[in-house]
Amino acid sequence: MSDEVTRNVLALPAVENATTVVAFSSFGSEVDTRPIIERLERDGRRVALPRVEGRIIVAVAYRSGDVVKPSSFGALEPAGGEKVAPEEIDVVIVPGLAFDRSGHRVGYGRGFYDRFLGALRPDALTVGICFSLQLVDEVPHGEYDAVRDDVAVWDVSPLNKWDFRGPDALKAARRVHSNDILGLAVGQVRYGAFLDEGGQMVDDGTVFKVAEDHAWVMTNGKDHNEYFRDALKGLGVEFEWIAPRMPHLGVLGPRSRDVVQELTETDISGLRYFRFIPEPVQVGGVPVFLSRTGFGGELGYELFLTDPANAEELWDVVVNKAGITPFGADAIEILRIEAGLIVTDYDYEAHQRSPFDFNFDPFVKLDAPGEPLGRDTLKDAAKNPPNRLVTLRYEAGALPEYGAAVTKEGEDVGVLTSPTDSPRYGKIGIAVLRADQAKLGNAVEVAVEEGTVPATVDVLPLYDTEKTRPRS
Repeated sequence: MSDEVTRNVLALPAVENATTVVAFSSFGSEVDTRPIIERLERDGRRVALPRVEGRIIVAVAYRSGDVVKPSSFGALEPAGGEKVAPEEIDVVIVPGLAFDRSGHRVGYGRGFYDRFLGALRPDALTVGICFSLQLVDEVPHGEYDAVRDDVAVWDVSPLNKWDFRGPDALKAARRVHSNDILGLAVGQVRYGAFLDEGGQMVDDGTVFKVAEDHAWVMTNGKDHNEYFRDALKGLGVEFEWIAPRMPHLGVLGPRSRDVVQELTETDISGLRYFRFIPEPVQVGGVPVFLSRTGFGGELGYELFLTDPANAEELWDVVVNKAGITPFGADAIEILRIEAGLIVTDYDYEAHQRSPFDFNFDPFVKLDAPGEPLGRDTLKDAAKNPPNRLVTLRYEAGALPEYGAAVTKEGEDVGVLTSPTDSPRYGKIGIAVLRADQAKLGNAVEVAVEEGTVPATVDVLPLYDTEKTRPRS
């Protein structure tokens, strides 16, 4: 964060007068809140960080009346561990965006910020990098319905993007990725796990083959420079983090093909699932790379800008001209849990889980060409995976915490990694259970508040179990 921005943020009356400040660490951003945090702490202020079980997360908050409420992603806790009640928050500071309760914004703009903020409902207060809250409804069901039954759009710019170039670009991507990257055709995408030397997951994400010597690698996390540098030693490849140069929108829903087709003269009817057009196409007059990919369990397309300066124009085309409903992270959280999709730092931490814990069997290609990290360990694990990912259904007055214990007659048998309250299915969650407890219909218990509630193992994914909708 520049000295000028730091001064501007600190000069806000709300910050000057604040006792309790919530400050978000960097995420997919070149801006850093640390100078502000350090200055506030020197002045004796109470600075809270959003955390889940001690891990800093990028959560969201919204204002209801005069109260800033955290999202379901986690409690707000200061570094010392003392919980901060939402009503105690005076101001929220995030990389790139700083808002007080009056909606005063200080910081730098990037991508779709301004248009995204214009889509917020009047009482909303965004504190994320556009992975943010409910945009239209007090509850996200209207946005959820738009994705499931019609078409909707969200800003996926915080997804971290890396450029791999050089004669060994694809070989390098294969070294860190579980899937058959060397078997990709130009214009094809594959999903899987990013691996460490022990075969454990560092992250999960996709690889796009742009050319024989060029790939885009997309990860949840940003702090992978050292990981890539160490893993790719000896290979003819250069890698670079390019997220700020490549903001993008995700268009999801059963009408997404029809709507996107109306905005471009390029025929997308033959674009297959997990394929992209490796040359820029015009969408509403804006040049983008167009892919048939998405996150949420629906037919979807992603529009990657070739120039971030065109972000607001693309938003206007998609949202205003095409009339597509914007949606935020509260809706996507329901959608992705229904669809059995995982997110690092919520469903797992780096170096703690095998890809087989998440049923990644179709994405772990150990006999394909290339030398992925941890291959021998993964071959052993593949013979008899000790854990499996399932859906749990339960009835509870309150949602369990992320990471709630799952037990069977008092014995720990797994963890509920992500819970939600689905408008379609009620209270559900995805859970990693011991393989012997992952059978359909098995009865277990989930920790909720001071006790437990009964839960039943169901199919994964619960929504569109055969995944026919995104492939339609």
